[in-house]
Amino acid sequence: MSMNLLRFNALADIVSTVRKYKCRASGLESRAEELSQLLVQNFSVNGKPALRSARLFFVPFDKVTDSAERAVVTDNEIRQVTDRPTKRANRKGTVMYLENSGGEVGSVSAASTKQPKKKELQASQDSSHEELGSENGAKVVATVKASDESQFVVTLEMTVQLAPDVAPYFRVLSSMLASKMTGNDIFFKDISEEWAELYEHAFDELSRGEFHIVEHNKAHGLEFVADDTDHFSEWSHSLAESLPLIVWTALPDGYVNFVNSKWADYTGLTSGDAYGKGWQRALHPDDFERATKRFDHCMKTGELFENEHRLLDLNTRQYRWFLAQGVPVRDRDGNIKSWFGTATDIDEQKRVNERLQFVMDTIPAAIFWKDKNSVYLGCNKTFANIAGLSHVDQIVGKTDFDMPWTADETEFYHLCDRKVMEENQPQFNILEPLTRKGGEVSWLNTSKMPMHDASGNVIGILAHFEDITKTIQLQSQREDFMASLAHDLKVPVIGAIRALDALLQGYVGPLDDKQTDFIQCLHRSHENLLLMVKNLLQVLRYESGKDQFIFEHFDLVGILNDCLKDSGPAMTAKHIHLEFQAPKKLILNADRVAVKALIVNLIGNAINSAPEHTQVKVNLEATDKQATLEVHNGGEPISEEDMEQLFQRLWQGKRFGAGAGLGLFLCRQIAEGHNGSMSCISSREEGTVMRFSLPITPASPGHGKQIKPKNV
Repeated sequence: MSMNLLRFNALADIVSTVRKYKCRASGLESRAEELSQLLVQNFSVNGKPALRSARLFFVPFDKVTDSAERAVVTDNEIRQVTDRPTKRANRKGTVMYLENSGGEVGSVSAASTKQPKKKELQASQDSSHEELGSENGAKVVATVKASDESQFVVTLEMTVQLAPDVAPYFRVLSSMLASKMTGNDIFFKDISEEWAELYEHAFDELSRGEFHIVEHNKAHGLEFVADDTDHFSEWSHSLAESLPLIVWTALPDGYVNFVNSKWADYTGLTSGDAYGKGWQRALHPDDFERATKRFDHCMKTGELFENEHRLLDLNTRQYRWFLAQGVPVRDRDGNIKSWFGTATDIDEQKRVNERLQFVMDTIPAAIFWKDKNSVYLGCNKTFANIAGLSHVDQIVGKTDFDMPWTADETEFYHLCDRKVMEENQPQFNILEPLTRKGGEVSWLNTSKMPMHDASGNVIGILAHFEDITKTIQLQSQREDFMASLAHDLKVPVIGAIRALDALLQGYVGPLDDKQTDFIQCLHRSHENLLLMVKNLLQVLRYESGKDQFIFEHFDLVGILNDCLKDSGPAMTAKHIHLEFQAPKKLILNADRVAVKALIVNLIGNAINSAPEHTQVKVNLEATDKQATLEVHNGGEPISEEDMEQLFQRLWQGKRFGAGAGLGLFLCRQIAEGHNGSMSCISSREEGTVMRFSLPITPASPGHGKQIKPKNV
């Protein structure tokens, strides 16, 4: 018998035996003795006893911990060893110790992840046949958490050596024994993943074509003499009856020649009814064509068979979803000798997925998710429609290169995907274009988040987006309207200011003091209105990206003197005293027009906020790298509530009175656009200080630098 047959056949038999057994004893100790005898009497290899002794008992939970360093119970002591790493966490049954005695070549410990070489394994396996009943058998300790207070323990002394990867069988076996001991089926129900792993081991080896037979020759040692596929039917049938899922085998041409008892339990059809193409009678009519075509195709080509379809339960007349899989069993020359497959009930998972899909399809936002290679794993109906797909399943396995997006869009999407996964951080409100199937371009507001497995490793991304094309269009129309309105307002305001200037200069005759005060008041109001219109136009140009900084060298002190001179009449009208400190000259590399607009706004705000007969201080300082302008005024301080919104667009605040709420917002845009900053401190004792700082020489000066990218 080959290593594989020993590994699976004998273990599958004992698992099946325990599963079918019904305990006669009632007490725990009596059941433990009864089950121990069952194991010793029925666990055999090649008809010879494979088990010397078995012990089943409970210990306090604190003595056997479920951690990386697990306590292993032997006959006389509890000692620590490291459990073998497993593919799944949080197991109910845990094989804590697997050891072949003697330490000879080929022994396998649960603490080791390394596999011995194939020939060595064959040698140790073959020699174990000769040692049946000897003292060189393996030892096994497996545990199951019985409750928060206790742990169920199984210890086995074998008469044979163990081949690798048998841990899943002992996990299943220990959970079954716990169920028999306690009469509680929950232990058995909680090991569905272990059943799946048994199948995975077999499935992997079959798909790799590793079934073979080894004959022991006394003169020449071990030799390969024949393929083991002739013995495969015995192995598969034994394993099939121990698995809680439908198992089938077929001839090379696809003629089904075996189904296990689970087929009859579920469908109500006998095994004979399933032979040939009889199994197709249980298929749902809507799945019949797709399932049979896929099955026939795989039988002809030798491809791995996998399909989801519904099978009829003739007992209830209801259909349930199954995942059917099959692998070809090949001989050494690659010829298919038979097929081995399973059908796993996935109805509950399918229903959950359908409900989740229904929920996602009702969400107006587009939702999709990808794996680590940016391959689509799924989406909702909204995204499928945008991608030009008729059904959500059509997205699976595709990439952005299969979509109607442009090459630039695809590259940008993948760049964002990698950033999210590599940094393990979500990215929100990504503004990006998308070209639809008909060539129409839409604008999206996208958010992407990393997806994780149970261990916290990044396995892909989950993303959603909203089509904000109409919002962008409306915003653009609004901006165009506001720009047009501001421009139309600017012309008559300038005309009115010039007319008032003519009156003040005596163009229509001399004015008395009362008339002069009245016209000056009108003049200031129009100047304020003109400043607001200019601010509005400038903000719109900055946000649309149409306006750019034009860097040049100029004297900041000269610009500041010009602005203060222009503000003289306003300060005189309120009897405000100006205190000004600045160096004689300060050459700055910046946008002259933008910096002047910033200074005009800061001085204008200070004059408007300062009470009559008070003082406004303007202080300019510079270092080798930075220039700082401070504008100070007295009066009512800015409240904490207003301070939080001070530099936001359209904020007016209680202290500043009438205005468009754009001046300080524009100042912040200009400062940040120059890699500078805007700040404010305000108190009743010290008054209010607006501080503007910017580099003497910017990091990247030059023409064409945008002031601020558009925000949506």
